[in-house]
Amino acid sequence: MDCVIINRVSDEKQKDGYSLTSQSRLGREYALSRGFTILREFTFQESASISAQRKLYEEYLRFVREYIAKRNSPLNLVAEKSDRMWRNHTDKEFIQIRVIKGTVIVHYYKDGRVFDKSCTPSDIFIDDVMTSISRYTALNIGREARKGMTESCLEGWMPGMAPWGYKNETRAVEGRTRSIIVPDPRSVPMVQRIYFLRAEYSYSYDKIFEVVKNEGLVPLIKKKGGKFKQFHPSTVEKILKNIFYGGVFRYGADTVYQGKHELIITPDLYARVQASFSGASVGINQHQKNLFGGWLSCGRDGCGCKISFHVHTKKSGLKFEHYICANGRRVHKSLKGMYVTEGQLLNAFEPALDAITITAEMAKDIRASLIANHQRVLDRQKREAESYDQALKSLELREDELYSDLKDGVLDEEGYKRHLGRVREDRKKYSGLLHQYQRQELDTYLQKANIALELATNAKTLWKGRNPVEQRDFLKMILWNPRLDPPSVRYEMKKPFKLLAQMATSENWGNRRGLNPRHPESQSGALPTELRLPLK
Repeated sequence: MDCVIINRVSDEKQKDGYSLTSQSRLGREYALSRGFTILREFTFQESASISAQRKLYEEYLRFVREYIAKRNSPLNLVAEKSDRMWRNHTDKEFIQIRVIKGTVIVHYYKDGRVFDKSCTPSDIFIDDVMTSISRYTALNIGREARKGMTESCLEGWMPGMAPWGYKNETRAVEGRTRSIIVPDPRSVPMVQRIYFLRAEYSYSYDKIFEVVKNEGLVPLIKKKGGKFKQFHPSTVEKILKNIFYGGVFRYGADTVYQGKHELIITPDLYARVQASFSGASVGINQHQKNLFGGWLSCGRDGCGCKISFHVHTKKSGLKFEHYICANGRRVHKSLKGMYVTEGQLLNAFEPALDAITITAEMAKDIRASLIANHQRVLDRQKREAESYDQALKSLELREDELYSDLKDGVLDEEGYKRHLGRVREDRKKYSGLLHQYQRQELDTYLQKANIALELATNAKTLWKGRNPVEQRDFLKMILWNPRLDPPSVRYEMKKPFKLLAQMATSENWGNRRGLNPRHPESQSGALPTELRLPLK
């Protein structure tokens, strides 16, 4: 049988056991132990550009599609575990359909799981849960990283790349080693000259660019990756309007922090330059409350424009915050009646939590089914590990026999070395397979499933205990394609939450037909693909 091996890492520098080299070796050992013929290996490194990743993934899908069209036997896809093969449901959908049809078999050699056309609905469900958890974990890691950056901001140190006139440097600050931004002697004279020309002569950006370039003040600075930092007339404008040179910096949703970095522009010179912009605003955007702008789109009249956040201030000074369609395509002749508040949106989305909430009894039944499946995997792995152990013992005996044959003259020195080399090669292979099974993290699989079930059981309680920002993030995790069409909102459930919602309405959730929304007999108990809920 033919197979394709998929290797994936977040960074090429990942530790041993997760590196591309390690995954390739273990994947090949697994494939060869089952007698597969390895056709291709596809490697995804997430530190590469998104376009490069997408191009390689499309090549992988095209290879699978062409193989299925030409061959009658199923194609085996081998990967370390689920999150190495994919981390979102969009990529996964194509392969999952082929698994159900029997043209593709998926192997996760670290978890010891195999998905083929005979897999149960609970297998499909938990695999979808695992993919969602992988996606949530990636988002949560990013969120924790942002928390660390916010903490750095509160302490007065701007995260990220330093602007012109400064450089990033690791130093001991306040009893700890950290990356901070310090003046860069190579570009400080250029920045100071730019500010002076603007303040004293009101030169245009193009004129300032010509002067500092002709005076030889623009240094050649290499960025990460070997490319030189570019300097254009637009760079002059960015330097002059960057509040960092005034002692503060902006990070996140237009939040401004007081910086501790050393100033290379005097406060007086900075103020004179800002005054030269004839009222052009370089101030702070005070509208920091923008939970849904950019996520929601307009669903009225086929518009599709993004929903944006606005603050309307009346003559009395009273402020009204609301969301409204940007109307960039000029679809709407009037926006009257299309204004909604943050509170109305949160109330409208709240029924989504009811849809995915399952009873404690159902969670208990699902958990029992998962434990049974989990135990079957453990039993199978135990049998395979025992067979590998037995093979190693036989090879040890064979090595002793070869040594006896050498001493008795049955084998000459050359024949002995040749046979011994084969035996030791087999021992290395079986030792590797046995080690692989001993270090598998199958208990993690069950723990993640329990987390998903606990989430579904307590979704409403968790929602009530969160602040608006966390509620918005929770919605992003379970919903996609949200649209505002006053007086209602529309959205669709992400997998596996869509499946959970269908299970919650099906008495026969454990049966394949009850779980499969595509099956005709399951339609009566299924939720609609798209939910439309009124604003309150």
